[in-house]
Amino acid sequence: MSLGQTAGALGDARAVPEGFEFFITRSTAASVRENKIFNRNHVEQAVSVDPAFWNLEWAGMPDPRVHVTDQGILGQDGLTPMWFQQKYTSRDAEIRLASYTEARLIVAEVEGGAAAVAIINELLEEAGLPGNFASMNAQEIQEQVQEQRRRELFVEGHRMGVLRRLGSITQFTSGSHPYVGDAYGGMECFPLPDTERQGNPNIT
Repeated sequence: MSLGQTAGALGDARAVPEGFEFFITRSTAASVRENKIFNRNHVEQAVSVDPAFWNLEWAGMPDPRVHVTDQGILGQDGLTPMWFQQKYTSRDAEIRLASYTEARLIVAEVEGGAAAVAIINELLEEAGLPGNFASMNAQEIQEQVQEQRRRELFVEGHRMGVLRRLGSITQFTSGSHPYVGDAYGGMECFPLPDTERQGNPNIT
């Protein structure tokens, strides 16, 4: 998909067997093998969950695929509210790398139309939510495919690549950080940390 080879991506996706999942194992045997999402979020409290993923619902029901909680505390900077993802609950929690779910989302994106609507509703029903999405508008269908993708693959490491690939369909958020005040937006890479800027006066 990232190479724009949609026909090849579609063929590969259709070949993925139902129920397939492949996980990256994590372990507490060495720090480099630990689940860094859990560590950065739960243990170090250095990374919170973006507000766009707070309290997500479908048809008035909480979406269990994006289970996040607010503990009413602030992160390391003393400003950002700490919201905790609950997909990974330990240092040795496995991380899903590839799945039949992702394959279906690829099929939905490439085929669009009624096929995409059917896949969207299947995913909703599998999550225990009403499969009541209905639209024949191509743009609305594509937007909903991406919405379901961000929910289904929450904190699985796909988001940045998808945002880069889609561009006009799903834009990076922009503005000022609501708690720290730093401006951001339109970037397709992570910003330099303050320590780098403060240590090098040549960076502008």
